[in-house]
Amino acid sequence: MSLIKNFFSFNENISDDKIDLSKKYHNIIFLERLPDYLYNIRDTSINYWNDTLEAFPYEKEEIDKSIPLLTTQKYLSKNFIDSLDDQTYKKSDIILVEDKHQNLWIMDGHHRLFFDRSKNKNSFAFIIPFNDIEEIEKIWYSNN
Repeated sequence: MSLIKNFFSFNENISDDKIDLSKKYHNIIFLERLPDYLYNIRDTSINYWNDTLEAFPYEKEEIDKSIPLLTTQKYLSKNFIDSLDDQTYKKSDIILVEDKHQNLWIMDGHHRLFFDRSKNKNSFAFIIPFNDIEEIEKIWYSNN
C-alpha cells in the first residue's frame, strides 16, 4: 500500500471515531466561539478546579437531559464514550458555566454528558453561576 493510501486510510479510521457535535446531538449545541468573558473561566474550570471548589463550595446539581447545553468542542471520541465505565466516569467532573443570558456552557465533561444523554439519563454537574465569574477571575487572574 502506498504512503498516500496509508494516510487516507488512517484518516478514515479517525473520522469513524468522531462524533460531530455540529450536527446537534442530544440537545448539545456546537457554537464556533465561546463568549469572550468566559475564556478565563474555561481555563479555571480545567486547570484550577479543585482550588476553585475550595473557594466556592459548589454542589453537584442534577441537569435534566432536555436542557440545551452549549459547547465549542466540535468533536467527541466515540471510542472513549463507548469504553466509559463507572471508574473512568467518576475520575473527572462535569463542569458547566452560566453565561449572562442564562445559557449553560460545557467547560469540562463533554464525553460524560454525551454518554448520559445517549442513555437517556440526567447528569450531575457543577454549575458556575454567572454572578461568580467576576470574583473567580479576580482570584486567579488579577495582578493584585
